[in-house]
Amino acid sequence: MRSCRKKSDSLACRRCRTGSGREVVRGLLVLRLSTLCTGRTGVRPETAQVYADMLNAGITPVVYEYGSLGCSGDLAPLAACALVAMGEGEARNADGLKIGGGEALRAAGITPVDLKEKEGLALVNGTDGMLGMLCMAITDLRLLLKTADVAAAMSVEGMLGNDRVFAADLQALRPHRGQGDSAANIARMLKDSGLIEAGRPGSTVRVQDAYCCAAPAGARRRPRHRGIRGLRGGRGTRLRHR
Repeated sequence: MRSCRKKSDSLACRRCRTGSGREVVRGLLVLRLSTLCTGRTGVRPETAQVYADMLNAGITPVVYEYGSLGCSGDLAPLAACALVAMGEGEARNADGLKIGGGEALRAAGITPVDLKEKEGLALVNGTDGMLGMLCMAITDLRLLLKTADVAAAMSVEGMLGNDRVFAADLQALRPHRGQGDSAANIARMLKDSGLIEAGRPGSTVRVQDAYCCAAPAGARRRPRHRGIRGLRGGRGTRLRHR
């Protein structure tokens, strides 16, 4: 009994304050559940099942972004999640209402887990918060790069620009991968554009001498492209080997 009480106290002392978003917390829960399901953490199946049930019921532990203990992984965020699984702490239900962890579990028909030996450590020893944020940041960055190419294509089209500068053979003369990727995206979006056709030789539209926006777009992409490849590689390794 004292051992189990000590686990609860250990988790409670690591849960400290100010705010983190719902999607980040749910990502953290998914990654922690993935680790628990490897069968190498020392937890019982019913402990992992509570985490799965919380996710399915839309229960999101209230996890604070800044805590008093940040060494050796995401101790504070993971401890906040573990407390809710035990029927303690705070959580938001599927409607986003902030309530007690025990109340959230009861409303969803979930029995709180009663931690046994070694399970407290298994629930807080990890970097799932950081990894979850990394996964979402990579997704956001990829969307941002695509959006930048869309904005460039719309700008060229709106100014009745010349799309010949995005040709693959011209890009191959300076084969920077990020620049080539942007040029190919822009060329694909401008294909069969009536506005671009209006600027072809023989039309009545006067087009300024061509200048390729794929170069600055590619310059923007190049460090991010290398960064994304490195981050995706690290993320993939971490996700596959938990």
